[in-house]
Amino acid sequence: MGAARTACGCGCEDAKKALLSVFHITNKGLAHITEDLDNHPEHGRLIEIASRGVPALVISYLYKRLGLEAPNYKINSRRREV
Repeated sequence: MGAARTACGCGCEDAKKALLSVFHITNKGLAHITEDLDNHPEHGRLIEIASRGVPALVISYLYKRLGLEAPNYKINSRRREV
């Protein structure tokens, strides 16, 4: 019996490594974002705008393509006054 394959056709070990690398790169990006926001305060507003589209992209290009039901990603908390 051959190695298990993922939806992308790669092996499970490659899929795990790929996911871990995404987490690693994302963590580095988040660690440096505060410095950028100090230098470019307007980026905070742009990041917020862009982040609103991420759930729709993940649902369209990940969950639907894998035939999975999308999770309820809506935030159920009270909006903070700024």
